[in-house]
Parts: sequence; structure tokens; C-alpha cells
Amino acid sequence: MGLYYKSTRNSNLKVTASEAILKGLAPDGGLFVPSELPKLDVSMSHLKGKTYQEIAYLVMKQFLTDFTEEELKSCIANAYDSKFDTTEIAPLVKADGAYFLELFHGATIAFKDMALQCLPHFFSASAAHLREQGKLNNTFLILVATSGDTGKAALEGFRDKDGIQIAVLYPDGGVSDIQYKQMATQQGENVMVWAVEGNFDDCQTGAKAVFSDEAFASHLMDEHHIALSSANSINWGRLL
Repeated sequence: MGLYYKSTRNSNLKVTASEAILKGLAPDGGLFVPSELPKLDVSMSHLKGKTYQEIAYLVMKQFLTDFTEEELKSCIANAYDSKFDTTEIAPLVKADGAYFLELFHGATIAFKDMALQCLPHFFSASAAHLREQGKLNNTFLILVATSGDTGKAALEGFRDKDGIQIAVLYPDGGVSDIQYKQMATQQGENVMVWAVEGNFDDCQTGAKAVFSDEAFASHLMDEHHIALSSANSINWGRLL
């Protein structure tokens, strides 16, 4: 299998990168992590002068070993494009003698765009892999808990993606006005936004309860052919 992913709770469980991305959490409640940390096979001097997209490919290909070069480059190109207001994507800016990496140039002005513009493309490509192998015949519901930034970035990234719906839980009155407006006015036929009475911890606890409810997951799959997944930081595709 080459590089595979295992659960932090069960080292005997082995899945591909595509399977880890689609599942989000491992069936035993653990997190998927790579079986080993691959060594980047290029020198730092080799990276100098390369674009953000080129560097992203050199790093990501080490971890997404069941993606073809064409698939991975397509995911990266479609994620880091004109949705960012600078061709550098993450420019390094010098001010007052220090350097700052600017991560706010994406579609929602949140640093979460850096991950949540690419994850939906990883997700779609992973689903295509498993459908081709006859291992998948369902759609997905992405369930997200947010304190503000993740919600809008995830909604924007996953909007109108085929075979995927996304629902975001946010604390009612617990996000900034602009974050609320960004989520409440989100375009897309597959998006849902729900206000929760309580704080972010309540949203996160509720989402985790849904993920751990095997009876509910079985009902979704048996009656509606829908599998649950996540775009929060528990998903390896987002971490990458």
C-alpha cells in the first residue's frame, strides 16, 4: 500500500489517503495519521523561486500517494487561483524589521481559506477514486462546528460540490457580525447554517455526538445513502 493512514486508537487499521479524507474520523473515534512522516526529497534551495502551487505539490504528493500527478495538480490549481487576491497566495511581508506571512488573501479573508479551499477538491477526487473501485455509492453530509472562521471558509469551499451537502453549526450571538453575515448569506444549493444556543464548545460537543452515534449514521446510510464526514481539523486533508 506504500504510505497508508492509521487510527491513533488502532494501529492495525490501515486506509488510503482517499479513505482517510472521506471518513474524517476513524471508525473507532481516533484520528487518522500517516503511517510515517515522509522526507521531502528536495532541498530548500530547490524550492527558492517556486510558486506556492509548485511547493504545495512537492509537499502534498508525499502524503497523497493514491492521487495521480494530474489529479493532485488539478486540486491545487483549482484551490489556489483567482479566489485569492494575490498571485503569491501567502505573501511574506517585511514590516518593522520582522517578516509576516499573510494568510488573509483568500475568498473569505480568513486564514482557514488556506486549507478549506483545497480540502473540497481533495474530497471530490477521493470520492471519485472509491466510486471507480466500486467501494462507494453514497453522497456525503459534511458537518462543521465553527466559532466563526471555519464555517464561512468551509461553506465557500464546498458550495455546489456534486454529491456533497454541508451543514455548519455556530454559536448564536457568539460570532462577529461580519462572520454571521458571511454565513447567513452564503450562496449554494447544498449549504445549511444552524445557530446553536450556547457557545462554540456546545457546537463542537453536538457535532462530536452526531459523529459517535452509530445508530444515526446507520439510519442516514440505510435510508438516505448519506455518509457523515467533517471539514474540521480532525480531517487529515485539512491538516495537510
